[in-house]
Formats: sequence, C-alpha cells, structure tokens
Amino acid sequence: MSASALLGPVGRSGGVQRPLSASLGSPRRPRLLQPARRNPPAERSATALPAAASATTEQHLGGSVDWAVEVTRHTLTMPQLLQHLEQMERMEAVAAARRAAAAAAGAAPARPPSTREQHTVSWVEHSTSSAASLMEGVLSDSEDDSLDSLAALPPHLLTDSQRAAVVLAAWAAAAHTKPADFDAGTQLTMPGLADVAVVSRGGWQRHAWKSSNQDAFLALPLAAGSAACQGCPSSAACCSAAVAIGVFDGHGRAGGAASAHLRNALASGLLMHSQLALMAQPACQRGQHERHALHGSAASPAPAGGAGEGDAAGEAAALLERCFAAAASTMPSTGADFSLSGSTAVMCLIQPGSVTAAWAGDSRAVLGLHKDGRYIACALTRDHKPSSPLERARIEQAGGWVMQTLLDEEGRPAGPHRVYLPESNIPGLAVSRCFGDFVAASAGLTSTPDVTTLVLPGGGGGGGASGPAPAQHGRRQQRQPRGSTQQQPRQKQCSTSKGRGVRTPRDASPNGQNGQQQQQRAQRQRQRGSSRAGDGQPGASEARHVLIVASDGLWEFVSNADAVRIASRCPTAQLAADCLTLEAQAQWAVRFGGQHCDDITVAVAFLPDRAR
Repeated sequence: MSASALLGPVGRSGGVQRPLSASLGSPRRPRLLQPARRNPPAERSATALPAAASATTEQHLGGSVDWAVEVTRHTLTMPQLLQHLEQMERMEAVAAARRAAAAAAGAAPARPPSTREQHTVSWVEHSTSSAASLMEGVLSDSEDDSLDSLAALPPHLLTDSQRAAVVLAAWAAAAHTKPADFDAGTQLTMPGLADVAVVSRGGWQRHAWKSSNQDAFLALPLAAGSAACQGCPSSAACCSAAVAIGVFDGHGRAGGAASAHLRNALASGLLMHSQLALMAQPACQRGQHERHALHGSAASPAPAGGAGEGDAAGEAAALLERCFAAAASTMPSTGADFSLSGSTAVMCLIQPGSVTAAWAGDSRAVLGLHKDGRYIACALTRDHKPSSPLERARIEQAGGWVMQTLLDEEGRPAGPHRVYLPESNIPGLAVSRCFGDFVAASAGLTSTPDVTTLVLPGGGGGGGASGPAPAQHGRRQQRQPRGSTQQQPRQKQCSTSKGRGVRTPRDASPNGQNGQQQQQRAQRQRQRGSSRAGDGQPGASEARHVLIVASDGLWEFVSNADAVRIASRCPTAQLAADCLTLEAQAQWAVRFGGQHCDDITVAVAFLPDRAR
C-alpha cells in the first residue's frame, strides 16, 4: 500500500524486472533521495524541534502527550451538501471564466486536479462518453480471441484499455499460483436496511502474486430484531437494526497481523459494547412503561433536525471512538512486532436514517446520495496524509519530519509526502494516522480517528423520524425500500475475513488455467451486461443510496465520483463490488505496466432511499 514502512513506494523504484517486457512499457521512475542526508525543507515551521525521542515502545504507548490530537466530529445533512454544491458551482464558474480569459491572453492552462485532489462533494455524471471507466473499454475492445495478437504488438500501439486487457489476462493465467485464501469476499443482506457485498483481492508485485493479502474487512450485522419480535405489531418501530462495515489496510512485515487484529478487536468491541446490548434488547420485551420512557410517544415523532438526531449521531460517533481506542490499546499484547508495521482503518455504522464513519489513515468511505434521479458523491472521510497542513503541523510539533524522498528528472521533490524521525530514514510512512508503527509515535503518528455522521434524506437521522439508533430509538414505523435491488439469500451474517475465513461459493474457483479463464470470461460477461444495462442515469425503480468503503488500492486511481457512477449502475451490491475491483486492477495494470498492483478491498452497500 502507499503507507509503506520502507523508503520509497513499494514496487515503484527503478530497476524492476518487468513480467511482460515484450508488450508493456513502464513509466520512468523518479530517483530516491535519502532523508538523512538532506536539510529540513525550507517550508518547515520555524519552531525549534524537540530532541528525538529515545523512549521504548511502552513509553510511546503510555500516557497522553501534548501533541495528541482529539477526535473531530462532523454531522452533515442533505441541505448542507446542496448548499455546498451551489457554492462549488459558483466557484467553478468563476475559475472557468478566468481560464478562458487566460487562454485568450495566451497564458498556459492551469494543471487539472489529480485523483487525490477531487472535490469532497460533487455531482456524478452518468454519461459514458464523458466519464467512461477503463474496464468498459477493456470489455468492448478486447475479446478473448484477440488478446494474443494484442500482446504481440508494441506497447505504444495499444490503447489503455488494450494494455489493461493484456495485463489482466496474464494475471488470470497465473491465478493458480495464488497463495491459499488470497482472495476473499462475503455478502450480507438486511432487508429494509442494506444490501452489502465485500470483495478482497491480493496484489501483484513484479513478476508474481504477492505472498499474502494484507487487507482485512468486516461485515457485521448488529442488533437485529430477534425471534421474540415476530408478530409484534410494533416490531418495525422498536426493534432496531444496524450493520458495521470495516476495511483495514496493513503495511510492513506484520501488516497482515495488524489488519487482522484490528478487524477482530473492533468486531468484539461492537458486539460487547453496552449501547449495542441496549439496541439488541427488543423494546417489545421491556414493557410499555420503559418503552415510553426510552422512545417517547409513538404518536409524536421527533421533528427532523431536532435534538433526537444530534443525540443519536453523538452516540454512534462515541461508540466508534471507544471501539477504536480499545483496539489501539490491545495491539501491544498481541505478541507481534508492530514497531515498523501497522494498518489503517475505516469503519462505517449504518443505521436507519444515518451513516457514521470513523477512520484513521487513507482508507476511504464515500456515499453516493440519490437526489432527483442523480447522485451526489460525498466523501465521508478525508485522507490522513502528511501533506495535509493540519497533519503536518502536528507531526512537526512532535519532532517528526515531513518530506518527499523522491526527485523528478529536473531535481524537484516528487512522490508522496512521508513521515520520518529526525535525521533518519525511518519509518517513511505515507499516512499520518494509523494503528501500530510504534517507532513513529514519537514523530506524531496517532491512531485517534476522525468521525463523520451523515443524516440521510428522509431518514430522520438514525434515531429521529425513521429509525432507531444507539440510546435513541425511532418513533415512526420503518418503511420498506422502494428500490429494485434484489434481496440476496442471506449466506453469511458476519465475515471477519482477511482471506482466511469461510469463503462464499463465488470465491471458489476451479483449478487449472482453463477453469480460471472460464471464470474470468464469465466475470467479464457479467460486467459487460451490467455496463450495457446501466447506460445513462438510473431509473426511478433503481433509486437507492450507494456506500463504498475501500482501501487505497481502489482510491489511488479511481475518483469518488467515478466509483459512485460505476457502483450505482449495477443492479446488486455484489456486482458493484466486483466491477469496482476490476476497474481498480485495470488502472493499476496500466499505470505500472503490469509490474505492480496493490491489495484491493472494496465493500459496497445499497441503502434504501427513504425520501421517495
């Protein structure tokens, strides 16, 4: 992943042997710069840095320090997002006018924003001509019988989609060499709440599949109505339900152990927490008096935007904060060496009417909100990167260095900003927050998350009008979703898998090259059918919100808007997760000429649009 504990990005330095040298080119690599031999950057703060900490790992973990960051909470609503979009449209109109004036004056055009610089909130365009994905070109331009001829052509004669098709075919041919339990996934359907699917695929490094998939994921149903509620006329209003989705991206030698520990620790914290125990207790078993005391009168729903919404959002945020803190406190007791290894984490708690996200690192959660036949791509998380001004200030205050360790052909700093100890070339982290990496604790690294709650339109805020939430139960009966998403048979209620759990039948692949080719061909046919059926904007019968939670293997080259566009055109969450994974693999194949692909984990949840 990008948050490597080594100096320089994994698999991106020069001198790498190419697996497909005859058919694929490789971009030029910037040269490395040793941070220990370079003066601090000129743009660093003028404040004198404290001496390098020589404390032990236990001292790094014990007690609070003056630079420790506090949890930042945000609560968003649809009116706020629409107002933000209007402001952005006005700003873009002004910027377009300035560019037109500059072009008329003969000035050089401004550099377009990169994938990592996309707007936090933006409209999603479904026009395939203006925002076609790479996989759509792969499916239309490269059929199975033409791959051999494409591979024989020089790389400069191939289009991006053709190059991706050649690389993906080579990777598929080597599928029989994958380690055991390298790929994993699960499906989870909670009627009226969410249709969830997760796909995790291990990465490729140089000329073979990586030795392990360091990503882990979690899809955990919480507080569903019990059998005692069957036949209860008020069960839809009093028996709350929630689902937790998490993605954990490990890095370093013990990165797989770090992500697996986070998955297990957070799952245990969610299940054992007292507020979830309160949610799991059916209100119809507590008695009428207690139910009125907790919920209020069923005939008097709380007004939208009232105090109940804020209380519910605060309780969900506090729950995730406590689970993150508990998971961090248990990492030293695992026995694994996390001094130069760790994992990022992003967790989403889905409740009727709201989605609450907590994260530390650059794994991301994006919500595609359905609005009048269109989608708004809203980033629930903001990547914790050392290049962020606030994150950089905290790191430098703690005594760490933030710098770019690569130089381009003209000798200018290039590559991602990384965190280093003073006068040292370790740890070289490309994230400013994560779990583990105890050596970097003295350089300002923290696992403290940020938390965002988004109140879904017409949902009442996860404890307001439409649905219950921790410590704040709803007052209206839950409506059935109006979308056309088919409800899949419930296969596994919970998956705590990092490529080791029980895999669903779709993960079982036949042995041998012929079986792998058949599976790849069937997968491409399913994708092709989805792409053709989803051309244009989604119809009214397909109205639903789309939540995408993924590691940076997806977000490195796929923007928020494109991810929402691809997922929203798929009929099921399972197909959406597959399509996004294939899109990410195709992007990695083209960008690095088939030499490198990160571990990719994508979770997709379709949520009913209760505003319709």
